Amino acid sequence: MLAFARKPAPVQITAWGYATGTGLKTMDYFFADPVLVPAGERELYAEQIVDLPCAICYEPPGYLPEVSALPALSGRPVTFGSVNRHQKMSAGVISLWARILAALPDSGLLIKDSWLDNPRIRQAFMERLRAGGIEDRRVRLLGASPQAST
Repeated sequence: MLAFARKPAPVQITAWGYATGTGLKTMDYFFADPVLVPAGERELYAEQIVDLPCAICYEPPGYLPEVSALPALSGRPVTFGSVNRHQKMSAGVISLWARILAALPDSGLLIKDSWLDNPRIRQAFMERLRAGGIEDRRVRLLGASPQAST
């Protein structure tokens, strides 16, 4: 960002790396679409918005199974989850998870982060959850998932 702030190029464009814009007046354009940046929010951006037909596209791989029925609809416990870097879970976030789990005694918490494949990081993170009032039996920690090659 420091390099872009110095305007090393006559025209600077951002897109997928900063999905909410950069905030830099030296960044000329931001590739988005009307869903990513609704009309009412465009004046909040430092960049001029350039609409693409679709800025963020995703199509699930064909080998994935069908989506199953929601377990809670059949009376099974709710599992809450976070698929994000564990470092983003502050003490306040852990406290909030503990309150949510306490309000729903049969519920569980699934955390997925590739860093949790490291046993030391996994253990330290589990200790943080315990210190925040979350019981081991309520937590499922997942690491990286291999990508199938087709």
